[in-house]
Amino acid sequence: MLEIPAKTVYINSEVYTKPNCRTRLNRMLPYIRCQDIREYDTAAREIVSNISARRHGKDGFDDEAILVFTSFDEQKLGWYYHWRNEAQIHQGVCQPGMELNIVSGCIFRCAYCGFGRLIIFYLDIEQFINHLDKIFTQYSEQRLYKYSNMTDLPPFEPELDAIPPMIKRFAQEETRYLMLFTKSNNMDFLQNLDHRGHTIISWSLS
Repeated sequence: MLEIPAKTVYINSEVYTKPNCRTRLNRMLPYIRCQDIREYDTAAREIVSNISARRHGKDGFDDEAILVFTSFDEQKLGWYYHWRNEAQIHQGVCQPGMELNIVSGCIFRCAYCGFGRLIIFYLDIEQFINHLDKIFTQYSEQRLYKYSNMTDLPPFEPELDAIPPMIKRFAQEETRYLMLFTKSNNMDFLQNLDHRGHTIISWSLS
């Protein structure tokens, strides 16, 4: 995992009640350079909700950044599993990929991107994966699943452990494929995973 500098880290108390979430948090904290760790309470949620997205890479991801660790929010299912008919919107014919999102925000400073200053980690990956059966039923013709459009996931691995369990899940599928996006070279954690041809990796060269 890459080191992350931050001004403040907020942790939802629910994380400590779930062993899978607590384990992920404990693995990641040594890589986070921050002296100010607080509870993700009502006041913190208000502060986080007022953090605006950066514009076109002008803001650096530095010691002023905010990190949030929480578990899973059943009210955000439309964000976790995001689909829209882009083929119809753009008058195309190719099937778009459904977005699978579990982290919001990125540490890289790409000029074309609107993320920055805030990263929210939803640590209950197992609950996230458990919802996939319903998603597969609801979108029975969907073949490509983009993981994720809201961050660059590999830099947080293997401590986050969000990618390996998803690769193992899609390895069980016959007609569905997982697509990873990254500009990172932090990919060694994938070497021994048997994806059975159902994981695609797309690298951006900056």
